[in-house]
Amino acid sequence: MRLIATVFSALAGLAAGCTLNQNYAQCQQDSDCPPNGAAKQFCTSDQICVPDTPEERLCAITEPAQPAAQAKHVGALLYMPPDAMTPAMTVRLHVLQHAVQEINELAKTDQAQPLALHICDISGSAGDAQNSFRVLVNKYAVSAVIGPDSQAALSDVVGLASSSSVPILSPAATASAVVQLPSRGYLLRMAPVDTQQASPISREVPNGSLLGLVSSEDSYGNNVRRSFLSSWMNRDSVNNKLRFSYSYNESTPGLLNMVASQLVANQPTYAVLMVSDTQAQLVQQLKDLPNPPGDPTRATQLVVSDSGHSDEMLALAARPDMAEHIARLRGIGPLTLSQSIEATEFKTAFQSHYPSDRLSSDVYAGYAYDALYTVAVIMNSIKGDLTGDAVLQVLRRMTNSMTVLPMSRVTFADTVRIVNQGDTFTLSGATGPIRFTPEGSRDPALFERWTIDTTTTPGKPTYVSTPL
Repeated sequence: MRLIATVFSALAGLAAGCTLNQNYAQCQQDSDCPPNGAAKQFCTSDQICVPDTPEERLCAITEPAQPAAQAKHVGALLYMPPDAMTPAMTVRLHVLQHAVQEINELAKTDQAQPLALHICDISGSAGDAQNSFRVLVNKYAVSAVIGPDSQAALSDVVGLASSSSVPILSPAATASAVVQLPSRGYLLRMAPVDTQQASPISREVPNGSLLGLVSSEDSYGNNVRRSFLSSWMNRDSVNNKLRFSYSYNESTPGLLNMVASQLVANQPTYAVLMVSDTQAQLVQQLKDLPNPPGDPTRATQLVVSDSGHSDEMLALAARPDMAEHIARLRGIGPLTLSQSIEATEFKTAFQSHYPSDRLSSDVYAGYAYDALYTVAVIMNSIKGDLTGDAVLQVLRRMTNSMTVLPMSRVTFADTVRIVNQGDTFTLSGATGPIRFTPEGSRDPALFERWTIDTTTTPGKPTYVSTPL
């Protein structure tokens, strides 16, 4: 019996040793994780493979890095793929950081309470927007969130915004479908939706024009196209007829060139282009539309929607062989910056701090700046408990008011003092007057007409905008 007991004791010791030495780690880095279907997986700090970005990596940027103890906390949901940051994404990030820096400079002289902005990259996986919103609410106790802008991301977080009572101010949620999201008033949009540009675009095309229309086969192209045609044809139902109509799937090779060739062959007097991602390529392929030197009356005029305002279009305009072609181009889109003192101050200060950034890379840079400043004004005006609902109640006072308050670092303290008095008000920011309809739309929706100047500085074209 003593021998049997000794054997069992030895076996038990061996079993215990195996358990202690076993390694359950699945990964050391993301590349160790097998894909989940077509999607990549991520390696957590616990060395487990998961389908969404690990929570410890979400909302990894805070501006400033060491917030003041009394800082008021704001969140931001941005699309910032680490290996594919575009100039527009970089500008958006820097604009928000710049706004926080301005507020915190005011805090040093007791003209404001300091801010802490927690920035979340939602480009990693499908669950990033939802998971980041939860981190912002549960970990950082934010009272408002800037962004996101895409319809998909907003659909993911709008329910969380209402259930956690934290309002969203989206700088560039322009898809018309976002208006229908069940936000319960917690989603407010700084920029007009895409279909609202259709009416000002239609006014660029004279009655009776021989019209050629090109749109992309997606929700953007289809929605803007329908709204444009309704506006233009209703203006003169007898003479305004659509003569040449084309659409194409932007992801299908060859269709763009085929459509462009057909439009050139038909030689319309006006060509209106409403495509999502390939405006510059399409404009390039339309170079052979009629454009006789010295006779602009016989040239086909090109009108493009807001997606034509891009660095790709400027790069095209920089080519010497495209200068005359680009000269007939004009676009309609959301007002980028107003002609106000607030806009001038913003542009001057931002370009001083970030001289290598080009504000025109991000059409909605001014909207992001105004969104952050709007939140800062409201937070500073609240003297009781700072909650998301308290912020929303002040946002709802920004309606149907003729009391216009300038919003900039120079006027910040005075504007906060007046907002604190409890009346309705309108803020005047870098993008013009800011107030909202009850469902969260910006009121009014402001637009501009832009052209591209290729002559003032040869080789360095710039946008020239005129508010409508």
